[in-house]
Amino acid sequence: MQGYRCLLYVTTAAVAFVQASEVRAQPAATDAETTAEDSGEIVITAQRREQSLTDVPITVSVADAEQLDASGVTRLEEIGQISPATQIANTGVFTQPSIRGVSSSLAGSFENNVAFYVDGVYFPVTRAINLELANVSQVQVLKGPQGTLFGRNSTGGAILVDTFNPTMGERTGHLRAGYFSFDDWRFQGYFSTPITDTLAINFAGSLRKSDGYIRDIDGFDSAPIDNKSFSTKLRFEPSDNFWIQLKYDRTEISDARGLAQAAEPSNPRSSVVLALPGTYIETRDNRTSINFRPIVTSDVDTASLTLKYDFGGVQLNALASFQDENDVTKFDRDYTKVHSSHTLSLDDTQTITADVNLTSSSPGPVQFVVGMFYFDTEATTFAYAINTNQTLALRQFQTTTAKAIAGYADVTWEVTPRLFLTGGIRVSHEKRTAIVNRTATQILFPTGGADGDVTFNDVSPRAVIRYEITDNSNVYASWSRGFRSGFISISSPFNTVKPEKIDAFEVGYKMRRGRFRLESSAFYYDFRDLQVSGSVTDPLTGLPLPLTTNAESAEVYGAEVSVAAEVVKDFNVSLGAAYTHAEYKKFTGAAVNGISPTTGLNVSACPNPNPPPATITCVQDFSGRTLNRAPKLTVNLGADYMIKSSIGTWFLSGNVSYSSKFIPTRGDLHPITGEHRYGGNAYTLVNVRLGWSPFDDHDFKISLVGQNIFDKRYYIYRTGTPLADTFSLGTPRTWGVQLDYRF
Repeated sequence: MQGYRCLLYVTTAAVAFVQASEVRAQPAATDAETTAEDSGEIVITAQRREQSLTDVPITVSVADAEQLDASGVTRLEEIGQISPATQIANTGVFTQPSIRGVSSSLAGSFENNVAFYVDGVYFPVTRAINLELANVSQVQVLKGPQGTLFGRNSTGGAILVDTFNPTMGERTGHLRAGYFSFDDWRFQGYFSTPITDTLAINFAGSLRKSDGYIRDIDGFDSAPIDNKSFSTKLRFEPSDNFWIQLKYDRTEISDARGLAQAAEPSNPRSSVVLALPGTYIETRDNRTSINFRPIVTSDVDTASLTLKYDFGGVQLNALASFQDENDVTKFDRDYTKVHSSHTLSLDDTQTITADVNLTSSSPGPVQFVVGMFYFDTEATTFAYAINTNQTLALRQFQTTTAKAIAGYADVTWEVTPRLFLTGGIRVSHEKRTAIVNRTATQILFPTGGADGDVTFNDVSPRAVIRYEITDNSNVYASWSRGFRSGFISISSPFNTVKPEKIDAFEVGYKMRRGRFRLESSAFYYDFRDLQVSGSVTDPLTGLPLPLTTNAESAEVYGAEVSVAAEVVKDFNVSLGAAYTHAEYKKFTGAAVNGISPTTGLNVSACPNPNPPPATITCVQDFSGRTLNRAPKLTVNLGADYMIKSSIGTWFLSGNVSYSSKFIPTRGDLHPITGEHRYGGNAYTLVNVRLGWSPFDDHDFKISLVGQNIFDKRYYIYRTGTPLADTFSLGTPRTWGVQLDYRF
């Protein structure tokens, strides 16, 4: 409650200051008398058309390229450092965003419930979004369900990443090179040039190679980073009201940190250690004791076509894309030098999307978006579990498909010059299929196969009332619904998992005056049928089998505030804070790890008080317990200052982000203490940057960069299996130097 009160005090003080400022500032110049450069206006596309951030009745965190640089954010996983109530988490190789406690707990190739878009293209596969933020023009984090306008799998929100477009009439470019701790080399390049008066092309690329900060006891690097990307856009713009753009993007990601794990110092036992006494298992931070370097690679090719044509009052927007992703995962499963078993997985996913809509493009009492969306994806997986003697423990082949079509509309009516009403709806139809064939030599992986299909229909409405207090300030109240698609679980017994749904209520206040901006909101979510990973008991063997199912219900509520201001010329400050209360209302059958009284190892099967069978799946009642990845309090503070001197211009910037304790991966409770067995700690990360440019135009700049300069320890992954309790930590302190040249 102290965090909530603190946030409430900050919000109240900020609102009081703004209201007083508005009263004092009545004689000031109107927007019409203020240049666009000095207005401080930020344009976003959170409602699928360009609008001022202040006028959008949604909580949105926004950062452009300069703000990302100033804050030290270089990868998508770091976005939470500048966006309150946002985390980019990991479950092994799978990247899973969390917004206001709404996240995925599914371990596997399941689509997230926070939608992710790059240049308007939806990325359904969770491995492909572990991106470097290279050549990015803007990042938007939309908070709360976005089911009406962004559709399926946006239960928690959406993250929109936009990269630079070709520029007509001028040649531009940017080169960047940097060297950081852990032999971390980073290169970025961007070049845009006109071909004719109506045709332009750009090229963008990035390369990052690092030894990584995790080392094995045998001396090799356990999780080096080797990321590459290349993209090109060809833009044809024959007139002000028409353009068409082709894009090709190739991204290669190699980052195995989520699988380079050490054993918990408090419980370093493992089944291998008990079977072979004296076997060493690593428990130190950022160290491993594995047989070979884990392999985690994702190669993604994306091609897209975007078209916009303004008929005069109505604009046609069309996007079509094709994406091909190939993933390879191989890792040691026992965390010791004894080669007891390892896992290999080969995945191929192909996705086609198309989105066509009409939007209003001129001022008027009615503004609208009306469109259709099509989605078609097929994922194929070959998975193998290999024993010590290279015998096969499991071979599984599976193919899953999803085809979805949706129609959506969102209309805003200007009832009076100050009062606006918005109504929206999305109607979705989806069919999913699954085919699974499995052969095994171990009873934990029962042999079998299944195939089937399931259909889901959904209606996601939205209603908003917004009132303009002044030309630059608004209050609003909204209700919206989010929908995360159901699916067929590919684990035995091949059950159907119901869709997740959220009803979200939000009230907010936004204002802008010159370079000062304030946004505040309070929200309540009714969260139903949460998709969770668990297990059931085989009635024949009494052994636990993996299962994906639904938790009954949860509730989320809280408040958020962000302030940004130019305190004096060239000195900018931003502050964001969020309080989030996220708990299960009812979840009585949460599958967890039990603890064997004889070995101290984790077990999934517990004694059955009413046999047969003799054992049943270990379960706990999570009702009233916190959701994963839902810290109660998150705070971000950033500042940047430009100082001109006789020897050039100096750039000082820094960012501080705080997160209270939370559950990174698993919510298991200790059977005696009732505390979370795999909880995370509270932590504060501090990034700094000192730059210098000898020229007035700042085309050349050299910077000293520090990230997590106080070397805070925090979890990115923490879990337990019958093999061991294990963890992975986030990036420790790093320093580096960076060169930038723009032309």
